[in-house]
Amino acid sequence: MNDKINHQFGTIVALFMCGMISLHGGITLLYLSMTSVASTSQEILILYLSGCLGIVLIPLVGASCERVVLVALAAKVLLVSCALLTGSVWTIPEALCSGLIASSSFYFAMREVSKSQNGKLLVSMLILIINIESLVWYAALGWLSELQSPMWLSFAYGIATILPLLYIGTFVSTAVTQRVDIKHLLDLSKSLKHYNLNCYMLAVFVVNCFNLSLHHWAKLDEQHWWGSIPGITGFYILGILSSVALLSRLKVRNEKLLIVALVGLCAIAYWLGGGATQDSLLLIAAVFGLGVTSTLVMSSIVADLVKTHDSLSRLLVVAVLAAMQVCLISLIRIAEVFAESVVNEWQVIAVAGVALIVLKIRQLCIEGFLFKPQ
Repeated sequence: MNDKINHQFGTIVALFMCGMISLHGGITLLYLSMTSVASTSQEILILYLSGCLGIVLIPLVGASCERVVLVALAAKVLLVSCALLTGSVWTIPEALCSGLIASSSFYFAMREVSKSQNGKLLVSMLILIINIESLVWYAALGWLSELQSPMWLSFAYGIATILPLLYIGTFVSTAVTQRVDIKHLLDLSKSLKHYNLNCYMLAVFVVNCFNLSLHHWAKLDEQHWWGSIPGITGFYILGILSSVALLSRLKVRNEKLLIVALVGLCAIAYWLGGGATQDSLLLIAAVFGLGVTSTLVMSSIVADLVKTHDSLSRLLVVAVLAAMQVCLISLIRIAEVFAESVVNEWQVIAVAGVALIVLKIRQLCIEGFLFKPQ
């Protein structure tokens, strides 16, 4: 009986610490948006995603993912120590290391889920834990930024960095990684469902943009609690939990659910790219909608991504997702040059979402025509 209780307690602690790896990217983007005044959101995101792409080097050199992430976390601890001593944040190494660490979250989350026979229950618990942690940490960082205390802000960020370090050192055993070549990776990538990856990438890109915009949005309405970082984050998480409750009631095919979720995501992104940020109540409604729609998009295709059982496929999925986001940022840059005007990321998200909707409708129409009974 005691062994069972100890096992359950250990599982919960492991999930809480594993959740900190999944949250690491969001915390870093928020932290850098607060401290790196000289860098734009797009520059921070490009550096962060470049770090995410670095995970593909792990199978190419035959290194262990766990050890590589441990080294990256140790480097992050040193960077935070330098920030505490000198008062300056080194944006480039911070973003690169954080991208590598955050990109491994899918790998570690699948490891935790695969330990149990009831994987769906563990996934639900992990989602709930990540939401609780994000609300606590975002509120803490927001409160410290309002106090204009950079030293305590860096100290809190350092604690958030040490927790994943403890998780890997305590609960994770080093897995053997087979060295592969680029040709093998390319052959393996052909088996992935690229449309689903594009949809998942768009939802992840939305989350990254939300994390980078959060500090800016909080400055627009400092008089009301719902305009603060905890308030905006709370409504976003409420949207996530609402979508989870909605999914438990709905009995809709994933393809139809995906189209509906993409339509909602496009409308909200277009709204945010225009005038939704000019009114705090409209912004809160848009943020709530982002939580709902982005979660619905991920949920409708995550079952397919979870089927990647081997470590190499998981690392490849993460690398492809990062590469696609880099391409999306490149499109923003190209659009700005040719349009000779400022094109923000929310407008590009809306356009990319419309393209994915058209492709899915076209695919469904072709399948309906080919399999139409005679």
